[in-house]
Amino acid sequence: MSHLAPTLPVPVGVPAELTIVMVNYHAGTLLVDALGALAAAPPDCTWHVVVVDNSPGDGTAELVGARFPQVEVLSNPCNVGFARACNQVLRGCRSPYVLLLNPDTVVQPGALARLRATLAAHPRVAAVGPRLLYPDGRYQHSAFKQPGLAQAFFGFFELVPLDHPWNGRYPVPTSDAPRAVEHLLGACLLLRREALVDVGLLDEGFFIYFEETDWCARARRRGWELWQVPAAVVVHHSGGTTRAVAEAMSLEFHRSQARFYRKHYGLGGYLGLKALAVAGVGWRLARSVVATLRRRIPPALLAERLPVYWGIVRA
Repeated sequence: MSHLAPTLPVPVGVPAELTIVMVNYHAGTLLVDALGALAAAPPDCTWHVVVVDNSPGDGTAELVGARFPQVEVLSNPCNVGFARACNQVLRGCRSPYVLLLNPDTVVQPGALARLRATLAAHPRVAAVGPRLLYPDGRYQHSAFKQPGLAQAFFGFFELVPLDHPWNGRYPVPTSDAPRAVEHLLGACLLLRREALVDVGLLDEGFFIYFEETDWCARARRRGWELWQVPAAVVVHHSGGTTRAVAEAMSLEFHRSQARFYRKHYGLGGYLGLKALAVAGVGWRLARSVVATLRRRIPPALLAERLPVYWGIVRA
């Protein structure tokens, strides 16, 4: 019997109340740990896990199959991106609740029950997210204001700390009471299927990053609310599956950022972002050159960054 058998039996032809979607990209043991945490603290309803494997050939899919045989694995021939991988499951999903869960998370006991209970009690809430923590227990921001040029400016020039309110972060919650926010991080995001039907699937034009930001913006435009539920706690190894390709992921972030601004702010917003990007890349290039001359970073890293900088300007 699998460690991930449903808490309650699911009759033939009846969907589980909760479908959990996890996209694997070289997650390895992190994914195994995430599945183990679900097994140790299962949801309080019928549930089903689907792992979409975006890294064929690395052995992760086989590892999951051996350890958790009741987990459904969909293997792609290549990395198709986060949004498209999620949509492979969302498109045919019949569960009333769908959880997008990163493979570098560890869901704490009771977290999913609290998230689902909040959605069940508030029919105009489209999605909820938990209190995310780093592995060392520090608070990790996962609820944000809608991105604007101020956030882009501070993102490029780093004049205030990353968690500063000017950088679009909400204050650290001081209680477990749910609160309305403008957008939620997709690392752990519980969606109401009714809202998915109304708002639509994730925009596959975003390869990685900003796909959940875009969905949240579209949901709010349709009159839905988004809440953070601090009583639900999830540990997140932020960047655990992308840290090894940090420079490439930086370029993907800025490509998705440019797409988001074109889509939601029109030509004026996009040109404003472009001006910030040119200035910001110039600043980053100057710092990298100085760091190389002072031998703080190796010349090979500067060489790796140059095409990334050019790609950001062109995005």
